[in-house]
Amino acid sequence: TTTEFKKITDKYIPNPKHVVEVGIGHIENCHMLEFAKDLNCKVELFDANPEICKEIELYTKEISNIFIYNYTLYGCDSKLTLNIVSGPNASHWIDGIHSPATNSPKKYTAKYIQEVTGTTFNKFDDSTINIINIDIEGCEWFVLKHMISRPKVICIELVLSNYINPHYKECIDWLNINNYEFLQDFENSKIFIRK
Repeated sequence: TTTEFKKITDKYIPNPKHVVEVGIGHIENCHMLEFAKDLNCKVELFDANPEICKEIELYTKEISNIFIYNYTLYGCDSKLTLNIVSGPNASHWIDGIHSPATNSPKKYTAKYIQEVTGTTFNKFDDSTINIINIDIEGCEWFVLKHMISRPKVICIELVLSNYINPHYKECIDWLNINNYEFLQDFENSKIFIRK
């Protein structure tokens, strides 16, 4: 839950000033909302799905320190096809990317497809991020690759039952080179702490 995530991160950075979540899914899955209670903490939320961004905007419209971005974070600026599944098991993924949704025994079928523009994370990263959670269906590497900040805490989806992130090696290499060590599993992700 969001409270559990904050309890874990509080041990390493009790008063973050800037937290980011890339890939929300549904509002009840958003780990960074708990941090918005501290009005001195900037909370940035990214999701490729416009429906999810609208839902979050409605839910958080009275909270002045939350910023919502409807962008598809990718390895370069390019046109992409976003497959979207709505409802309680909502998911979305980029065509051609091996993701948990495309690897699931549930065999997700997109309810609709939308053309989106992919862009890189460095266009948004002001180098002050303290905590980041990245869960974007196989595209996590593109955020790490273009990240300017070196957050104290990184939570990232790399392995999920029979799924291995297509950029697992690149992600682990980046984490090692940048002095991160594995702390623990959390839900479907892994938490790393910068030494």
